[in-house]
Amino acid sequence: MKILVLVLFLFMPQAIALSPWTPSKCTNVLEFVEILVPTEHRNVLIGQWRVFLGNQLKNNIITFAQYDARRIEILEAKRIIDELEAKGFKDNAVIGLAYHHYCSV
Repeated sequence: MKILVLVLFLFMPQAIALSPWTPSKCTNVLEFVEILVPTEHRNVLIGQWRVFLGNQLKNNIITFAQYDARRIEILEAKRIIDELEAKGFKDNAVIGLAYHHYCSV
């Protein structure tokens, strides 16, 4: 179900150009964190997202700016997860801490 929501989220066009520190970026990264944490093979899923986004870009469904924004958000989500897991947190603790610390900055 979460993957379907993510796919729908990727199809939504952006109505306005967003600065790199907008609240929606925080929300987008946290949605990716929520999906990636329980996934056993994160790198495979990230690779599939990259192919999906590349195809969307190739078919002119999204712009390069949208492609780049999603790519950065996915990589930021992975960085946050890796950082928290390196500190010993697991599963829901990673999601909770990501919500608390990432958006409160």
